[in-house]
Amino acid sequence: MTDSLALTPTLQGLRAEGGLYHGFVAPNWAQGRAGYGGVVTALGFEAMRRELGPDSPLRSLNVAFIGPAVGDLTIQVERLRVGRTAAFLQSTVRAGTDVVATVAACFGPDRESVVNLPSAPGPEVPPPDGCIPLPSGGPVPTFLKNLDVRIARGLPFMGRQDPEILWWARHRDEAARGAESGFVALLDTLPPAAATQLKGPSPLSSLTWMVDFPGTGFDTTDGWYLLRSVSDYAGGGFSGQAMQAWNRDGKLVALHRQSIAIFG
Repeated sequence: MTDSLALTPTLQGLRAEGGLYHGFVAPNWAQGRAGYGGVVTALGFEAMRRELGPDSPLRSLNVAFIGPAVGDLTIQVERLRVGRTAAFLQSTVRAGTDVVATVAACFGPDRESVVNLPSAPGPEVPPPDGCIPLPSGGPVPTFLKNLDVRIARGLPFMGRQDPEILWWARHRDEAARGAESGFVALLDTLPPAAATQLKGPSPLSSLTWMVDFPGTGFDTTDGWYLLRSVSDYAGGGFSGQAMQAWNRDGKLVALHRQSIAIFG
C-alpha cells in the first residue's frame, strides 16, 4: 500500500467484504506510533453511514481509543437500534485481531419543539489569514502535514499557565472540506490543552472522545473551522478538556470533550 494517502481516497478506499469493512491508515496520518484519532474515527463513522444511508443527520459520537490504529484495519458495524426518533450504531475497529477503537453514533432527524436555545458565537480572534501558520519544525505530528493550521492562541510544550488552545484548521484536501466525514476527521486536530503547561515534548494520548453536533450541517465557505480546547482538570497523569468548533461565520458546529493520558 502507499505511504501517503489524502483523506478523500482514504475514505473512498473503505470497502465492504465478508460482513466487514476494510480500510487503511497510511503512514502520513501517523501520530506517534498510532494513527491520527480523527481519521480512525472518520473511517468508523463512514462505515456506519454506509450501513444507515444518507438521510438521518449525525447527532453525537462516542469514541474509545483503545490501541494503536495504523495500517490495515477491519471495521464491524452493529445496528444497536434503529427507531423513528433516533438510530444507534457502533463500529468496532480492529488491527489484526486487536480492538483498537470503538465508535458509537446517534443519528436522528429534526422535529418540531418549543425548546430553542441559541448557541453563543465563537470568540473574537483574527481570521485565518491574520494568524501565523503552525511551525513546521520541532515535535509536530506527521498527520498535521495534511492540514492547514493557523495559530490564534496557544501552543503545546511552552510552559504556560493558561491551558487553552485556539486554532483555525482546514483540510489541504479540498474535497474533504465541508464533507461530513471530513469534518469528523478535522475535529481531533488540536493537541491536548494541558500540554500548554508542559515545558518540553512529552507523550500524550487521547482515551475517550464525546461529540455533540448542535445542527444538521457543517456549513463552511472555504473549509476553515475555529477549534478551541480548554483543560478543566489535570492530575495523576490524566486530564479532561472541553472543546468547541465554529465555522467561519461564527456558527457553533460541535461541542465535545476528551479525556487524556499525560506521560510527563
